[in-house]
Amino acid sequence: MPIEESVHYKLLDTGATEDWLWTAAVGDGEVRLGPNHRTFNLVMQHELHCLRWVRWALEGQNAVEGHERMHLTHCLNFIRQLTLCAADATLEASDVLTRNFTLNRWNEDHICADWPAIYTAMEINWKEWRGVEW
Repeated sequence: MPIEESVHYKLLDTGATEDWLWTAAVGDGEVRLGPNHRTFNLVMQHELHCLRWVRWALEGQNAVEGHERMHLTHCLNFIRQLTLCAADATLEASDVLTRNFTLNRWNEDHICADWPAIYTAMEINWKEWRGVEW
Protein backbone atom coordinates (compact mmCIF):
# COMPACT_ATOMS: atom_id res chain seq x y z
CA MET A 1 0.00 0.00 0.00
CA PRO A 2 1.39 3.41 -0.82
CA ILE A 3 1.76 5.59 2.26
CA GLU A 4 1.40 9.25 1.32
CA GLU A 5 0.37 12.67 2.54
CA SER A 6 -3.38 13.22 2.88
CA VAL A 7 -5.74 16.16 3.09
CA HIS A 8 -7.62 14.14 5.72
CA TYR A 9 -6.87 13.39 9.39
CA LYS A 10 -5.60 16.83 10.31
CA LEU A 11 -5.53 18.13 13.84
CA LEU A 12 -7.99 21.03 13.89
CA ASP A 13 -9.21 21.71 10.35
CA THR A 14 -12.87 21.57 9.38
CA GLY A 15 -13.90 17.95 9.01
CA ALA A 16 -10.95 16.58 10.99
CA THR A 17 -13.10 15.28 13.85
CA GLU A 18 -15.37 13.45 11.41
CA ASP A 19 -12.37 12.00 9.54
CA TRP A 20 -10.96 10.63 12.78
CA LEU A 21 -14.33 9.30 13.97
CA TRP A 22 -14.65 7.28 10.76
CA THR A 23 -11.60 5.26 11.83
CA ALA A 24 -13.80 3.59 14.47
CA ALA A 25 -15.44 0.34 13.42
CA VAL A 26 -19.02 -0.67 14.03
CA GLY A 27 -19.31 -2.02 17.57
CA ASP A 28 -16.30 0.11 18.58
CA GLY A 29 -13.87 -2.55 17.36
CA GLU A 30 -15.20 -5.31 19.60
CA VAL A 31 -15.91 -8.81 18.33
CA ARG A 32 -17.77 -11.54 20.14
CA LEU A 33 -16.72 -15.14 19.79
CA GLY A 34 -17.86 -18.54 20.93
CA PRO A 35 -21.15 -19.78 22.34
CA ASN A 36 -21.00 -17.27 25.22
CA HIS A 37 -20.21 -14.35 22.89
CA ARG A 38 -17.05 -13.52 24.79
CA THR A 39 -15.85 -9.99 23.97
CA PHE A 40 -12.46 -9.25 22.41
CA ASN A 41 -10.95 -6.05 21.02
CA LEU A 42 -8.93 -6.00 17.83
CA VAL A 43 -5.51 -4.44 18.39
CA MET A 44 -5.83 -2.40 15.18
CA GLN A 45 -8.95 -0.73 16.58
CA HIS A 46 -7.26 -0.19 19.95
CA GLU A 47 -4.40 1.58 18.13
CA LEU A 48 -6.82 3.82 16.23
CA HIS A 49 -8.72 4.54 19.45
CA CYS A 50 -5.44 5.65 21.02
CA LEU A 51 -4.60 7.88 18.07
CA ARG A 52 -8.02 9.52 18.41
CA TRP A 53 -7.22 10.14 22.12
CA VAL A 54 -3.84 11.67 21.28
CA ARG A 55 -5.51 13.95 18.75
CA TRP A 56 -8.13 14.91 21.34
CA ALA A 57 -5.39 15.80 23.82
CA LEU A 58 -3.52 17.87 21.22
CA GLU A 59 -6.56 19.97 20.36
CA GLY A 60 -5.47 22.33 23.11
CA GLN A 61 -8.85 22.99 24.71
CA ASN A 62 -8.93 19.74 26.65
CA ALA A 63 -7.51 19.48 30.16
CA VAL A 64 -5.59 16.20 30.31
CA GLU A 65 -5.73 15.38 34.01
CA GLY A 66 -6.56 12.43 36.24
CA HIS A 67 -8.08 9.50 34.36
CA GLU A 68 -7.59 11.19 30.98
CA ARG A 69 -3.86 11.60 31.69
CA MET A 70 -3.54 7.91 32.67
CA HIS A 71 -5.50 6.91 29.55
CA LEU A 72 -3.28 9.06 27.33
CA THR A 73 -0.12 7.66 28.98
CA HIS A 74 -1.42 4.13 28.34
CA CYS A 75 -2.18 5.01 24.71
CA LEU A 76 1.25 6.51 24.00
CA ASN A 77 2.98 3.48 25.51
CA PHE A 78 0.67 1.10 23.62
CA ILE A 79 1.40 2.82 20.29
CA ARG A 80 5.14 2.84 21.06
CA GLN A 81 5.19 -0.89 21.79
CA LEU A 82 3.17 -1.79 18.71
CA THR A 83 5.34 0.41 16.51
CA LEU A 84 8.35 -1.56 17.73
CA CYS A 85 6.46 -4.84 17.30
CA ALA A 86 5.70 -4.04 13.66
CA ALA A 87 9.07 -2.41 12.95
CA ASP A 88 9.14 -1.33 9.30
CA ALA A 89 12.62 -0.97 7.83
CA THR A 90 11.43 0.73 4.63
CA LEU A 91 13.73 3.64 3.81
CA GLU A 92 12.21 7.09 3.39
CA ALA A 93 13.66 10.48 2.52
CA SER A 94 15.10 12.39 5.45
CA ASP A 95 13.93 15.86 4.37
CA VAL A 96 10.65 15.65 6.28
CA LEU A 97 10.96 19.01 8.03
CA THR A 98 12.31 21.00 5.08
CA ARG A 99 9.95 19.86 2.33
CA ASN A 100 6.82 21.68 1.14
CA PHE A 101 4.20 18.94 1.59
CA THR A 102 1.80 20.63 -0.83
CA LEU A 103 4.30 20.64 -3.69
CA ASN A 104 6.52 17.66 -2.87
CA ARG A 105 4.42 14.82 -1.57
CA TRP A 106 6.12 11.60 -0.63
CA ASN A 107 4.92 8.12 -1.39
CA GLU A 108 6.52 4.97 -0.01
CA ASP A 109 5.21 1.46 -0.62
CA HIS A 110 4.68 -0.72 2.43
CA ILE A 111 3.36 -4.25 2.80
CA CYS A 112 0.20 -4.01 4.89
CA ALA A 113 -2.45 -6.31 6.27
CA ASP A 114 -5.77 -6.23 4.41
CA TRP A 115 -7.33 -3.74 6.83
CA PRO A 116 -10.52 -3.20 4.76
CA ALA A 117 -11.19 -6.94 5.14
CA ILE A 118 -10.70 -6.59 8.91
CA TYR A 119 -13.35 -3.85 9.05
CA THR A 120 -15.71 -6.05 7.00
CA ALA A 121 -15.16 -9.06 9.28
CA MET A 122 -15.80 -6.92 12.39
CA GLU A 123 -19.02 -5.59 10.88
CA ILE A 124 -20.23 -9.09 10.01
CA ASN A 125 -19.42 -10.30 13.53
CA TRP A 126 -21.23 -7.35 15.12
CA LYS A 127 -24.33 -7.80 12.95
CA GLU A 128 -24.45 -11.53 13.70
CA TRP A 129 -24.12 -10.87 17.44
CA ARG A 130 -26.77 -8.13 17.40
CA GLY A 131 -29.07 -10.18 15.17
CA VAL A 132 -29.15 -7.47 12.53
CA GLU A 133 -30.44 -8.60 9.17
CA TRP A 134 -28.71 -7.32 6.06
